[in-house]
Amino acid sequence: MGNLLSSSHKSSRATITDHDRAVLALKAQRKKLEDQSKLLEKRIDQNVAVARELIVVQKKDRALLALKRKKLSENQLQNIQAYLMNVEDMLSNMELTKQQSNVMNALNQGNEALKKAQQGMPLDDIQRLMDESAEAKEYQVVAGSTSLLLQYTSAVMSGSLTSMHLQHCMPVSMCAAKTISMGHKQYR
Repeated sequence: MGNLLSSSHKSSRATITDHDRAVLALKAQRKKLEDQSKLLEKRIDQNVAVARELIVVQKKDRALLALKRKKLSENQLQNIQAYLMNVEDMLSNMELTKQQSNVMNALNQGNEALKKAQQGMPLDDIQRLMDESAEAKEYQVVAGSTSLLLQYTSAVMSGSLTSMHLQHCMPVSMCAAKTISMGHKQYR
């Protein structure tokens, strides 16, 4: 319970940036413009209703005045909607800019981490590992060929040589014998 007011919790509070303040101000302005827009829409509807009532009671000059007020309110509504679009556009641009900034920071951090990782791997060590890997692959091919040759030789000596051995093992065994002779020269 006593830890709730410790100083370590105070430092974890998020800081409010200028960007955050600007976004908040734009959102507040958007809300005000939306409220004004609703008010003007109500005023337009009222002016239309008043004009209809005045026409019914044969007061055309006052009905025309109500329609002029309606037209004025419609013009104001168009202006407010244009402002509202500008505010929305600005909010969208600010959010996109913030996202681009976050991506750019992440790319920079990734680039720095990659540079540090590459410093830990000298080029000579990488080349040595690649050479050792190639030698291990060559040895595996020679060992596999020796195994096939031993199977073929065993089948010939035991007399259990079948047509399958002749079709599959004979060409392989010739290649294996050639590979082994080259491999023995290389690994001696």
